[in-house]
Amino acid sequence: FAIELTLVGAALAVVGLVVGLRRRSGPVLLLALVALANLAVMASHGSRSDLFLWHRYYIPAYFSAALLAALGLDAALRFLAARSGSRAARRPG
Repeated sequence: FAIELTLVGAALAVVGLVVGLRRRSGPVLLLALVALANLAVMASHGSRSDLFLWHRYYIPAYFSAALLAALGLDAALRFLAARSGSRAARRPG
C-alpha cells in the first residue's frame, strides 16, 4: 500500500487498525475482515491468466486501507490535540 497511500498513509492505516482493535470497534474489525477475505479470495482464485490482472483484486483492500488511514489520522489528531491542550493548561499567563 506504500505506493497507493504513500508511506505516511500506510503507517496511518496501521495506527487506525491498532487503535480500532484496542477499542474493539466494529467498523475496524469489518475493514480488517474485508481485507483478509480479499486476500483469501485472491489466493484461492489466482491463476496464470490472472497474473497480469491482479491489480483489480486489490480494490476492496485499497478502500479498506484508505478508511483505516482516515481512522488513524483521526486518532493521531486527537492525541496531538489532547497533548497540546495539556501543555496549554500548564503554561502560566
